[in-house]
Amino acid sequence: MVWFRRVDDIVRSAVLEGAESARPQLDTCLDALYARHWGELCNYVKKRFGAGPPYPEDVAQEAFIRFASLEKCHEIDNPRAYLYRTTHNVLIDEQRRLALRGASASEAKAFSLSDDRTPERVLVGREQLDVLTRALLAMPDVRRRSFLLNRLHGLSCAAIARTTGYSESAVKKHLSLAMIGLEAALTAAERA
Repeated sequence: MVWFRRVDDIVRSAVLEGAESARPQLDTCLDALYARHWGELCNYVKKRFGAGPPYPEDVAQEAFIRFASLEKCHEIDNPRAYLYRTTHNVLIDEQRRLALRGASASEAKAFSLSDDRTPERVLVGREQLDVLTRALLAMPDVRRRSFLLNRLHGLSCAAIARTTGYSESAVKKHLSLAMIGLEAALTAAERA
């Protein structure tokens, strides 16, 4: 707590002294914040969201860049909390960008002009479709219906729960079991 007050005082005095004389002290303050919290922020990102992408070091760096670019960073009462919130926001932004990039890459591949449908790939696709159809038909009615409402009609778990009369947790369980069953059927077919 004392450390934060000291850093806050340095930043405030640096800003009050003027831009030219303030910059060295402000840089010192940012250096102190960086030294104190950069590793901590990287560990936070790793624990909450994994090793990347986006990479924890890049996310933490972006948080410090955003902090340093603030005109009134001296007015922030708790720089550590601000850095954590900014890190979390940067991470969410990066995950959205990656998801959009992944979606557009898969869409581009699906709708590419080059026709890479060879007879072998068509045959493999049909065999996989047959395996999935048999696995779906073998599922209990509630599980199959929940799965189809979710995947084909895009209904959420809550909407499926209202439609079927089951609880939302039961619907989630059925969706999970349906995915496990379909994956197991494909794996078994590949091994055979």
